Amino acid sequence: MARIGGPTRYFVEVESEEDVREAIVFAKEKKLSIKVIGGGSNILFSDEGFDGVVLKNCMGKFDYSFEGDKCIVTADGGIVFDELVQWTIIKGLGGIECLSWIPGTVGAVPVQNVGAYGQQVSDVIKEVWVVELETGRMDILEKRECQFGYRDSIFKRDFYGKYMILRVVFEFRKFEGVRIDYKPLASYLFSHYEPWDIDLNTIRMAIFDLRMRKGMIPGVGECDFGTVGSFFINPEVNEDKLNYLKNRYDDVPNYSLGKGRYRIPAAWLIEKAGFSKGYRCGNVGISPYHALALVSYGGTRKELLGLAERIQRTVWTNFKIKLEVEPDIV
Repeated sequence: MARIGGPTRYFVEVESEEDVREAIVFAKEKKLSIKVIGGGSNILFSDEGFDGVVLKNCMGKFDYSFEGDKCIVTADGGIVFDELVQWTIIKGLGGIECLSWIPGTVGAVPVQNVGAYGQQVSDVIKEVWVVELETGRMDILEKRECQFGYRDSIFKRDFYGKYMILRVVFEFRKFEGVRIDYKPLASYLFSHYEPWDIDLNTIRMAIFDLRMRKGMIPGVGECDFGTVGSFFINPEVNEDKLNYLKNRYDDVPNYSLGKGRYRIPAAWLIEKAGFSKGYRCGNVGISPYHALALVSYGGTRKELLGLAERIQRTVWTNFKIKLEVEPDIV
């Protein structure tokens, strides 16, 4: 798989809070900036590299307790997120089954409030434990303090680059049957299974099939390109903008958010703007499986961002809708 970005000056794997403190002291002594990564699946470093300290969270402690129909889970940030998803399914706990197969670590998912197929991770987050990279001071943030929004949190804004997420406390509940809010997933499930046969495992396997068809499972399928997955956030529009689009096109996919607000698939806008699946420009392009994923065939970050900016400009020119970039650009 083709990768993008240059080398880092220092790369440190931290396995404990003491490791984190030592790394912070080291960076301060060297007067270097720190960048925290999880699995590195949603980040684009400069072609010239990173002249600082990259901290990879490798902490892996895990604890849980049942309180009636609830299960409180404390998971270190270095744990692979999909392993947590699998564990909840084995235990019969609902809440993140639709987030199956999303790459990355527990410490990374709160940053952009990872979501898919009608669920988002903030639905089950209770607390986030953090360390301030400037001082080494540790703190616990309650859910409301994290200011979660659609693919958004305080860690993408006010706290960007200032904190490392050490661990996350989740609150799960026993799975009580099917309640699918995402129409394509519901359509898939009810066309393949009888309602009484749908459980957490069938939902997980349905997600696998849907994501594989979109080329969104790293290392699975015939993918000879690198990708960070979804490159743009699905934009929110008002009713006037939605009606404007409906006057131009027969079928405009949309999801009502209430109060006259709607979400439009960025992939649909990209294709209507003239960028089809499989589009290629030099060593970068659009995935042949899903228009929302930009891909690299050995290209540079500069080339990839150039394509992204071209897509943004064209979508704006055609629809007056701004597409926001989803991955972390360092």
